[in-house]
Amino acid sequence: MIEIGGRPFRNCQRVGRRALLQAGGLAGLGLTLPDLLQAQAASAALPASAKSVVLIWLFGGPSHIDLWDPKPDAPLEIRGAFRPIRTASPDIQLTELLPRLARRARDFSLIRSFHHENSDHNVGGTIALTGVPAGGKLGGGAPLPGTRRPTLGSLVARLRGFHPGQPPPYTCLGKPARVSGGASGQDAAGLGALYEAFRLEYSLEGGVALPPEFTPSDGISASRLRERERLLTAVDRLEERIQHSSELLKATQYHSQAFAMLTRAEARRAFHLDSESEAVRDRYGRTRFGQSCLLARRMVEAGIPFVQVNWSDHGEDQQTSGGDGGWDHHYRLFEFIQDGGFAWNLDQGLSTFLDDLRERGLLDSTLVIVMGEFGRTPKINSVGGRDHWADVYTVLFAGGGVVGGRALGSSDEQGGYPAAMPVHPLNLHATVLHALGLDRTALTPLGVGIDADPILELFA
Repeated sequence: MIEIGGRPFRNCQRVGRRALLQAGGLAGLGLTLPDLLQAQAASAALPASAKSVVLIWLFGGPSHIDLWDPKPDAPLEIRGAFRPIRTASPDIQLTELLPRLARRARDFSLIRSFHHENSDHNVGGTIALTGVPAGGKLGGGAPLPGTRRPTLGSLVARLRGFHPGQPPPYTCLGKPARVSGGASGQDAAGLGALYEAFRLEYSLEGGVALPPEFTPSDGISASRLRERERLLTAVDRLEERIQHSSELLKATQYHSQAFAMLTRAEARRAFHLDSESEAVRDRYGRTRFGQSCLLARRMVEAGIPFVQVNWSDHGEDQQTSGGDGGWDHHYRLFEFIQDGGFAWNLDQGLSTFLDDLRERGLLDSTLVIVMGEFGRTPKINSVGGRDHWADVYTVLFAGGGVVGGRALGSSDEQGGYPAAMPVHPLNLHATVLHALGLDRTALTPLGVGIDADPILELFA
């Protein structure tokens, strides 16, 4: 089923009031309306190679050596059980578990030299999703020092803005990633409720369904829903004169965007996987991940700028059943990644997603990123798994102006540390904003500036 986070609020959105609210909120940060307009004008002037971004989030830490960065010449306790295979690109080798992606290697590029400062799931996930480099003690799951940063999707939502009658600019498919409480970098933080993810979920048992508070009663059409919305707007205008809470107004604006997902025909159609042929659904794979990738394609078609797909349930409580769990393979890694379906589901769902975008003319305008919070240790442990490793890992990029068929950066001979072109998650965030043509300097006055360069080698 689809789960939409947050409590319902009545609508009080009007274009003029939203602009005034934005200007008023910025004034508290030392900005004025001219500052806002100048930032918007600068953002509009930036060239863009992508209209949408799809972030496929493999929470738990997939093994870079056993998927993207094989080490066939390393000792057995490092290279593992899987052999490398040739791909459609002479620059890329993958492991034998990814034959479909191997045939499509000219559609994507790999950066094999990502790294950051912490191998704790929650802290490492926060660094990966917010781009925050370490500052102070980050070990043991301790909170990040200083102000929490918004997640990447929320930054895009803030820079893109909300538009009347349009769906929210940031949609997340799947539950928040969690290990003992979950990574904190999965919300809008100081940006406020308006820029939170519009969170949906697909389940194999229930398919796609809206929760009761967003489900029209039998016999209520979209036009009647819009009449209700107009009535609530009139009530909220009166309420606004009594209550001057900017957070309340932002929350009601957010609810209005969620409401648009029901009343805007193309947005509603994005939910209806039943309208897809059985053959298409089979191509993606009848798994939660595969069908979520299909939903992501439909969200891109609906015009949503940032879509995140979470393969994020913590793996250790589901691996014994070979379930569609997370990638935290501390033990029996080779069994689960092969026989448990992890690699097969990823290979089928992701390769079909890239094919589908290309066939529909969407790949060139959609930046696809596949990543976890870190990789796994080069050396296999005593129970047949690999442990957390943030010192080097691989991220896949496709579409959105990315030149495919290349392996950029490299890890050392044992897959333990960057050997060339070290890259940090903060560079990834700068790259996303660069591809979307968004002016990241507009984030600096908000206290969430990105002090890093985009990875221009991807587009060269």
